Amino acid sequence: MNRWLTVPALALLFAALTLPAAAAHPTDRVFSHGARTAGTDSDPIVPDPQITPPPTASCSVTLFTAYPFQNFTPATGTYAPPAYCPGPWSKVILSVTTSVQGVQYDRVGALWIGNDEIYRFTTSEPPGQKIQWTVNKDVTEYSNALASPSTYTYSLGNVVNSQYTGIYYVTATLTFYETASGYPAPAVPDAIIPIAAAGSSPPWYTLNDASDQATSSVTVPPNTQSAVLELYASGHICEEFWYANESDAFESQLGSSCGGTAYREIDVSIDGKPAGVAEAYPYLYTGAIDPIAWLPLTGYNTLDLPPYTFDLTPFVGYLNDGNPHTIAAQVYNDTGGFWLVDGDLLITEDHGSTQTTGALVSSSGGFTNPERYWEHLSVETGGSAYYEGFDEIQAQGYVNTSQGRITTTLSEHVSSADGQILTEPESPQGTQTVSLNAKSVTAETSTVGSSTTTTTTTTSWPFSLAITHGLAISQPFHQYVSTNANGTSTWASKDVVVTEASGGGKQNTSVNFQLHNSAGYCFDRTLTGSSGHLLTDKQACHLYHQGP
Repeated sequence: MNRWLTVPALALLFAALTLPAAAAHPTDRVFSHGARTAGTDSDPIVPDPQITPPPTASCSVTLFTAYPFQNFTPATGTYAPPAYCPGPWSKVILSVTTSVQGVQYDRVGALWIGNDEIYRFTTSEPPGQKIQWTVNKDVTEYSNALASPSTYTYSLGNVVNSQYTGIYYVTATLTFYETASGYPAPAVPDAIIPIAAAGSSPPWYTLNDASDQATSSVTVPPNTQSAVLELYASGHICEEFWYANESDAFESQLGSSCGGTAYREIDVSIDGKPAGVAEAYPYLYTGAIDPIAWLPLTGYNTLDLPPYTFDLTPFVGYLNDGNPHTIAAQVYNDTGGFWLVDGDLLITEDHGSTQTTGALVSSSGGFTNPERYWEHLSVETGGSAYYEGFDEIQAQGYVNTSQGRITTTLSEHVSSADGQILTEPESPQGTQTVSLNAKSVTAETSTVGSSTTTTTTTTSWPFSLAITHGLAISQPFHQYVSTNANGTSTWASKDVVVTEASGGGKQNTSVNFQLHNSAGYCFDRTLTGSSGHLLTDKQACHLYHQGP
């Protein structure tokens, strides 16, 4: 959905801008994460590496074909795994093709198998003529949820009337690839426990303020060895643009229902004990700030929103006592809009025993007042504001398994600083700039006997936005992962994605996507577009050597 930040008069500037006419749309064409001819049409593009399926036999299960989403009724039905391609599978790929024509907002949706969410997304806003895109997602990690008959729910809430005429037509297919020599089945979670609003359709939680929680009572298998929570969380209405919010007091003076300041973190607890923390990422949906900027190139992960990941393994010795435990998630400073939140608890079992034991040795940190801010703002002249937050979680626990005692130590540090400058907030000549610097560092050490392995993940995003007489956006994402065993480096990877948009009636957008790792994998692709047309598409390296 569109929101014009805290400078409502700027809506007049961008509302006057319209998308230019594009070439006729080839109705039989489906774009799927690959290169295409420059300047042909406005179909959305994402520069991610293509998923390379194994050259093995495969079977497909189509959940629905060209389903018309024109209200808030989810597509539901029964699901059964393919009879002729029994698992385990070397890979499972979800393919979702969406088309729309007319006038419509960007919309949010998700796909569940049973109550296990496997795909969260937003849609692309149509420019009038028909656009079509395909998202392919590797969902192999959910193999055990896909191995048994179940139900499916595909939610894509939409409003169609005389003004908003666009109907989203969606086809969703799962393709299962068999194993073969050189293409074994990868290790996947043995069990998936949904953190979902069971009995609701769709089964996600709607968090309307900072006190609301997505909460589930879970009982893990008795031989649980490790546990990872994947949490899907997306902000909407004012919360879509949380990074440009000011305090409740200032927003109320503007007559806005937004607020909460510009700091958001996602907090996870177990029975009230702080267990995980993550900085919210400033995703730019295709209606963000100026829709002209996001055709054909979209913002980072816009059409396939990944989950936030929390390793809860230090708590396994506490969880596997046979009793139910409450896992809860909430969004700090959520206000003026809402967040859609649910997730999957991914369980790995000890196949050499029927019962593991253990304990939570220590845990510290928490979510008490992680933010502070300064504002020097007036509704007449504007001014400056600065918001910052810091939080951390420390936990250590052990599990006694058939391989011996595994001790896991986890350290999570997150920090964020957001500076804003506003001029004449209620004037058509008003401007706003946002400079957000967020960083998270997670270090996890696992010790089995005399062997110790440590993995450190550092993620940062120095996001900036300026709305003056035009638009300037820089949306970087940097992630570095390193692993060492007994002091020797065994793995390193670097992911860098930079999306930039600028302009005033004519929008120019560029995306650079780089992936490198110590196994020799290399992907470097740069695309540029302008007002609905692809201009250039260059790849510097393209070597598919997958990770460890």
